[in-house]
Amino acid sequence: MADSWVNGIYAFEHFHSTTHEVLAVVSSEAKVRLGCPLGTGLELMAGDIIVLPAGISHARIASLEFFVVGAYPEGRSWDLRRGDLSELAIILENLRHVPFT
Repeated sequence: MADSWVNGIYAFEHFHSTTHEVLAVVSSEAKVRLGCPLGTGLELMAGDIIVLPAGISHARIASLEFFVVGAYPEGRSWDLRRGDLSELAIILENLRHVPFT
């Protein structure tokens, strides 16, 4: 899988258990929820950069023509998790192997 991309942020709650993620907003603005489903809503606009540690869920909840550059450190492969409890053991194992730096 590629370690960077240009697109939006998924409108559904998701997280990555194998890598951290950095998002740089390149156009427009959006409201994003971090730490779903009860997490904080955050207004992002062009020029903003956020770093999401592995395991932190996020979802776009409102936007207009919103684009970000997303990247994963050191070319790490990413996964897409939705919080399915049947995957808890593998998620926890993956998180144990994500480097802190």
